[in-house]
Amino acid sequence: MHSCVSLHGIVGAQLREVTEMTYTMPPGSLLVLASDGLSTSWRLDRTPGLRERHPALVAAALYGLYRRGRDDVTVVVHRIPETP
Repeated sequence: MHSCVSLHGIVGAQLREVTEMTYTMPPGSLLVLASDGLSTSWRLDRTPGLRERHPALVAAALYGLYRRGRDDVTVVVHRIPETP
């Protein structure tokens, strides 16, 4: 598991300088984007078989298992397509 750069702030509250970042991910990898309403302790390997499931199910499981409950939460999961 690798982490991407995370920035503090509230989306729409203050426009900061936009910095483009590029990451290389192998085919079949999952990209998980989440707001701070999701606990930082989430781990896909704590739920066997979850990584292989549909991205919508992965997002729902992460939401159900790791939402903080005191804040709004957004979870987006995308699987990098396998190359043909």
